[in-house]
Amino acid sequence: MTKLTKQNSESGQAIIILVMIMVITLAIGLGVVTRSVTSLSNSSKTEESSRAYSASQAGLEQAIEVTENGGTYSTTTLDLGNQASALTYVSPALPDVGQALEYPPIGKDTNAQFWLINPDTTPVGDYPQADPVYFYFGNPDPKPGAVKPAVELSFISQSIGGGYEVTKYFYDSDSSRRLNNGFSTPLSCDDDASNTVDTSNQSGSVFYCRLPGLFFIGQPIMIRARILYSDTPQKLALSPSSGGASLPALAHIYSSVGMSGTSQQKLQEFRQPYVVPPYFDFAIFSASDLSK
Repeated sequence: MTKLTKQNSESGQAIIILVMIMVITLAIGLGVVTRSVTSLSNSSKTEESSRAYSASQAGLEQAIEVTENGGTYSTTTLDLGNQASALTYVSPALPDVGQALEYPPIGKDTNAQFWLINPDTTPVGDYPQADPVYFYFGNPDPKPGAVKPAVELSFISQSIGGGYEVTKYFYDSDSSRRLNNGFSTPLSCDDDASNTVDTSNQSGSVFYCRLPGLFFIGQPIMIRARILYSDTPQKLALSPSSGGASLPALAHIYSSVGMSGTSQQKLQEFRQPYVVPPYFDFAIFSASDLSK
């Protein structure tokens, strides 16, 4: 009787050990399978994301090529045939009549360019010489302790005699720096109500500073703007006077959304024709031909 009980006890222990081994083995197997499935899923998502980005880039490049070669482009779906597609949109020419042109935020020592003429149709005469322009710059509500931006403006104009002139303006939003650098004081800074303007990007776009009305010496051609001091990309915009003048509508905003599976990638680009390279601001201007 005792012998049978002992055998039953040993047999029961062996079954328990066997069940435990099976459970552990099953858990390890499930872990390996789960990890493999997760790895495959992540790999698939990475591949879809890459295809979506490539599709978005392809849609953007196609739209730019069409419009910059004189064609028209509306909202278009581009099927790339590799399980990816792109939905591309090109804005109308900006800015609208009487509206300010807002440039994408730029960093320190990066140049922004604003045309006052349409170089495709006429050499001079688009923006009235007698009308001022208003410039806005800086992100609203800067963080405490953040370096405040300054701006350098180069007004390029054509004189009555046909030569080209550059007039420089320097404005600094930091009063303590103005004591040393001699920059001018903006008309207003950190006043949301005064520094708000309807721009090509949004209605009621807010900036940190607004400059007083500035005039060209000669017939307006373009304005070059450069952010100084601040390493944080800053907003900036140019607005025509309220007297009915308008900036030439030359800029476009290109938007492209690439799609592949459940992944989407969006690219956006602001473009305008004939952008002058950065070294233009440091070039030598001469009223006569240069000779060696």
